[in-house]
Amino acid sequence: LVKILGPQLQRGEPDQDLDHLPAPNQLINKVLVKAKRLPPGTSQDEAEEEDEDEDERDDAKKKKSPKIAGKLSALVNYIHAVHFKGLNNKDAKYFHMSSFGESKTNKLLSDHETARDFVRYNTQQISRIYPGAKRQDSSNLKIMPALVAGCQIVALNYQTDDRQNLLNRAWFSGNGGCGYVLKPEFLRNPSIHYNPTKLNGLPKSKFPGMVLEVEVVSGQHIPRPQGSEEGEVIDPYVQLHIRGHADDFENEENHVETAVVRNNGFNPVWRETFKFSIRVPDLAVLEMKIKDHSKSNKDQHLGSVAVPLKYLQQGYRRSEERRV
Repeated sequence: LVKILGPQLQRGEPDQDLDHLPAPNQLINKVLVKAKRLPPGTSQDEAEEEDEDEDERDDAKKKKSPKIAGKLSALVNYIHAVHFKGLNNKDAKYFHMSSFGESKTNKLLSDHETARDFVRYNTQQISRIYPGAKRQDSSNLKIMPALVAGCQIVALNYQTDDRQNLLNRAWFSGNGGCGYVLKPEFLRNPSIHYNPTKLNGLPKSKFPGMVLEVEVVSGQHIPRPQGSEEGEVIDPYVQLHIRGHADDFENEENHVETAVVRNNGFNPVWRETFKFSIRVPDLAVLEMKIKDHSKSNKDQHLGSVAVPLKYLQQGYRRSEERRV
């Protein structure tokens, strides 16, 4: 790392007097190492790594923890991986980062109080969420609950081009697609009493809701399921969903669909207008899916698009096909 990266590698100790991480712009063109560090006063390669989440790791990995490499430890500064010791740990530093398995994350977010504490934790430290050990089929965890709680990193299996990867691309599509997007103020300021579960707690005067009106006009050259060139002519219709905060996602009125256009994949026309009442627009994502209606079998998915509301503009928009 030192030889190949050279001056691009971020070196040196973090400033102990600060209480927040540097902004990305302060570390532009720098590479940061995420790893565990040797405890102070410990000689190289003496210490062993601690288990992260007992319920997530394979039994084989629990039997013997690998030792921490001293030379690698010396390169760690702003992303110091530590064992999670609670959401209100007084000894936690702003440069400490913990990893949370899928089941532990769900447990934290299932309780109203711990969910609020988790948001406050994420205003000061980085959290990394990773799929459970049972996902050996390369399936993905649901990313939206973690993102709306302020978690900075949600690990995905990229080889599975599913809805979660679609939502991830949409979430980070702003800011030039560089991979960094600024979280809303209520996910950065611990004094704002925001909760990622039901009843978000945001003051409406400062963070008002909105009504979104969407007209689904038409489609052109919609392919058959699985790209087949043979078979019956499709009967397309469009589903629209609002994803984001639980207040919006669990609102049944934010999940609608158009009528079915029979035997027309060439130029189906709907011209249907829908209105969505959205309580936390800063976190809302509009997902649209086009499907082929079937009388006898499961409706086939033909394509999807997802766009965060904060990036939507008035006027006509056209989306290219994407199967997810």
